[in-house]
Amino acid sequence: MVEHAESKECKKEKKIAVLITQPPYQSIAGKEGLDLALVAATFEQFVSLFFIGDGVWQLVKNQQPEVISQKNISASFGALGLYGIEHVYTDASALKNYNLTEQDLVTTTQVIALDELGSLIASHDIIINF
Repeated sequence: MVEHAESKECKKEKKIAVLITQPPYQSIAGKEGLDLALVAATFEQFVSLFFIGDGVWQLVKNQQPEVISQKNISASFGALGLYGIEHVYTDASALKNYNLTEQDLVTTTQVIALDELGSLIASHDIIINF
C-alpha cells in the first residue's frame, strides 16, 4: 500500500504555545486559555503553557474567587498531566516582581527567564495569547 506524502503531512502534530498574560478574574481570558490547551491536548497536539507577567497570578494557591462570585479554576491545573500537557513555563521575572516563589503555585512549572521564554515560544508552530 502506497501512502501519499499529503496524508502524512495532515497527521503531523503541531506545536502550540498558549500564553496566559492576564490575571485571574479580571476577565475570562485565563480560563479560555486553559480550556483551549486542554482541548488541543485532547486532539493529541503538543501543547505548552506559558504564564507571563500578570498571568503568573493564575497559578497562585489559596485563591478565593467565590468572594467576588467567580469560579475557582485552580483545580483544573491539576489535570494538565492527565491531558499530556507536561510543558508548563513561568516567567521568572514576574515571580520575582510579585515576591512569589515556586512553592506559591498550584502546579509544578519550569521557571525560566523572560528572554529564554521568547526563544522557546518562537519554536512553536502556533502561538495564542490570552
